[in-house]
Amino acid sequence: MPKKENSLVQLNEFLQSLPKHFQVLETPVDVDVQLAYYQQARTQEKPGAPPDGKQLEQYEEALRSGQTDTEEKKRLLITLASVGTPEAYRIIERYAAKPDEGLEAWSIMALHESKMVLESSLLDENQVYISTGLGGKDDMLRYFAVILHKQGPLEDFQKKVLDGEVRDAVNAAEGVTERIAHYGGFSTVQLLIPVRNDLTHVLISAIQESNAYGDFLETDMLITNMKILSNKEIMQLIAQKNG
Repeated sequence: MPKKENSLVQLNEFLQSLPKHFQVLETPVDVDVQLAYYQQARTQEKPGAPPDGKQLEQYEEALRSGQTDTEEKKRLLITLASVGTPEAYRIIERYAAKPDEGLEAWSIMALHESKMVLESSLLDENQVYISTGLGGKDDMLRYFAVILHKQGPLEDFQKKVLDGEVRDAVNAAEGVTERIAHYGGFSTVQLLIPVRNDLTHVLISAIQESNAYGDFLETDMLITNMKILSNKEIMQLIAQKNG
């Protein structure tokens, strides 16, 4: 099995194994930022004792101070996220509402972790959160897919057919089609799909139904939940595939 197909299978198997209750990080956050955040959170030394009210005030003052450098603010956000109290959560929430330039995504990650730690403490059970580069909504993950044309640009009626079949297939899967766009050799789809639904099956169904009107689409496609691909990146991936 090709590596990319195997990755999708593994992703679907993981999503199917999730517990009944889970939460999705809705705001898109660059995957590299997520990895950097979690790596620092794992290695950064935790406070020996939970900070008291005065210490929390000092942390918030330091976050708001123009004299505190970016790396120290990153450290403070991770420290606050690990505390697991409503007071610490509210400090991060206030900062995340108006963060310093360059710390927008980091503050979102800290707020996300703080909420997870707080809920785990209050409910006395571990909370499961899912975070991807494109985020999601409620119990749905956001994906970006590229559907390849067999012969150049689509005709107007072919665009209408593909648009309709994609929307029908996504609706049937209880998802949401956010955007469809058409280009010279491919079409792109941005959509939300419930975590436990197989997106590959949904899109293949739409392609097969569309091809009943003229066999104008490839069954191969590109799918990612890491980022919105630029047309240049898509063309490079298509060239690699053809090569």
